[in-house]
Amino acid sequence: MDALILAAGLGSRLGKYLEGNPKPMLRIGEKPLLEINIDKLINIGIHQIYINVHFNPHVITDFISETQKYKNKVQVIYEEKLLGTAGTVKHVVNSYNPKDLLVMHGDNYFQDNLVVLVNEYSKREEKFIGVVGTFITSQPENCGILQIKDGLIEKIFEKSNENYGNIANSATYILDKTALDKIKVLGENQNDLSINFIPLIIQQLKPVPFKGIFIDIGTPENLAKARSHAETN
Repeated sequence: MDALILAAGLGSRLGKYLEGNPKPMLRIGEKPLLEINIDKLINIGIHQIYINVHFNPHVITDFISETQKYKNKVQVIYEEKLLGTAGTVKHVVNSYNPKDLLVMHGDNYFQDNLVVLVNEYSKREEKFIGVVGTFITSQPENCGILQIKDGLIEKIFEKSNENYGNIANSATYILDKTALDKIKVLGENQNDLSINFIPLIIQQLKPVPFKGIFIDIGTPENLAKARSHAETN
């Protein structure tokens, strides 16, 4: 299994907190968040890890090249022009033809070790073309909220102020060949994974609850929460 860490975002909401770093290179505890997440992928046996970069790309490329334990395991993909999340997945699928692909955002800090996600993917029923990690959120208006009944996802509500519950989409997926083939045929302007693709297949994804906290560090408040958690755990 291969993996893609989406790491090309500009991080505009963090402003001065970035200090010239892409969001995944911000330190959470003693390590950059990117290192924490790469190590989790290696620990579950991921064969090849792709990371897309755009904003100050040298920060990530230098880190990867200087970290000996990532030799031959991580490939950085520079996007001179942002492809969008779906566009990046399509590029990886077309260029490297993975059999299955774990997709995650590089600016998410979470406790789960992804072992259950991989296990559930391995034993999923034939009707599922992938799995998605879920978590309980206290900020439903900032998340994609999943409507789940009897272990099946019925619908996703993307960043709505309506009350659809608190089971959130972690935007961490493992997609099989059938799902990846569907990504290949997305139109040129269908570049957002959460808007243009996931709603099309959401009922064919098996929900897998994550253990522990899950924080998108994209705001100063959430960055502080993640750092505080790392210091005390």
